[in-house]
Amino acid sequence: MAHTSDSLRAARLVMRFGRNSACYQIVNGSIRKWFSGDGLTVIGYVRFFGIEVVATEPVSPFPMLAAKKFEQGRSVCYFGAEEYFVARRRASNPCAVVPIGSQPVWELARWKQTVSAVPSLREQFRRAKAKRVQVRELPIEECQTHTQLRAVLDEWLKDRRFSPLHFLVESDTLDFLPDRRIFVAEIEGQVVAWLNLCPIPKRNGWLTEQFPRRKSAPNGTMELLMNTAAEKLAEEGAGLLTMGLVPLSTNSVASPKPAWLQAVFLWTRAHGNRFYNFDGLERFKSKFRPHHWEDLYAVVNDDRFRIRHLAAISRAFTEQPLSIALAKGAVRSLRQEFRWMFRR
Repeated sequence: MAHTSDSLRAARLVMRFGRNSACYQIVNGSIRKWFSGDGLTVIGYVRFFGIEVVATEPVSPFPMLAAKKFEQGRSVCYFGAEEYFVARRRASNPCAVVPIGSQPVWELARWKQTVSAVPSLREQFRRAKAKRVQVRELPIEECQTHTQLRAVLDEWLKDRRFSPLHFLVESDTLDFLPDRRIFVAEIEGQVVAWLNLCPIPKRNGWLTEQFPRRKSAPNGTMELLMNTAAEKLAEEGAGLLTMGLVPLSTNSVASPKPAWLQAVFLWTRAHGNRFYNFDGLERFKSKFRPHHWEDLYAVVNDDRFRIRHLAAISRAFTEQPLSIALAKGAVRSLRQEFRWMFRR
């Protein structure tokens, strides 16, 4: 994934003005950057089917003015927008808004008290420690040359049922580490899993990005990794932590979707686990007892949300026609199931 000077420029603006939980994702090399004339605004986006799919929201001291200027002559969809932006965008110009899922949020000052009250988590921590798993933060200067991180990531991606996604869930973040933090789980110096986080500057918070792990990682490794990182952030005075979007989350309390979109979401949730583990993702994030869930939205500068908006969003993540992505996913899924059968 290629990074340019635009990525560094975007990162500097995110660190000044970024508020959305996934705002740092716009530095990803696959995302185009639009900068305002005064240099105070960056908008990350990709373009498919004549629609600019924006990575969350404008990063700007004046987001509504930035949105108005960017939207001139364009069909725009803000994906992953949060409540504060949605309310202001609705008040400024007509738009259509649909909920896409929700994200779990923890107040880090309450993290330790919350997690220590969950017996199943305490048991997972114990199991990992009994297998000699140790967690530490890896200095960024070491990450650049730490070959084990790449090896763990490659093994983890190979084991996925669906091809790696892009846009807001780029799998390859190791080549752009400014402002990110990485925690590793090791057994006798060998990395068995790692976690990376990126900042949410205006909320004094952090977003977890990835949890790559080896198949040999003991039970409880990911839970211990997450807990150690959260406790370190809390000690440093960070305010909140989120694990990011759970697509089609059952914890969403947002307003209803158009009937056709509701049907698509229900079908995807019911049958899409072969390709993307919606249920497992939500269970893992829920086990840490989030203090609350925040709804996330897609906002379009149109009178209604249309099929072409959904198609553009899908293409943003797959970077290929959805039919091809699903076909490849089916093949990967069958291969994975055969591997699991022979492991037994």
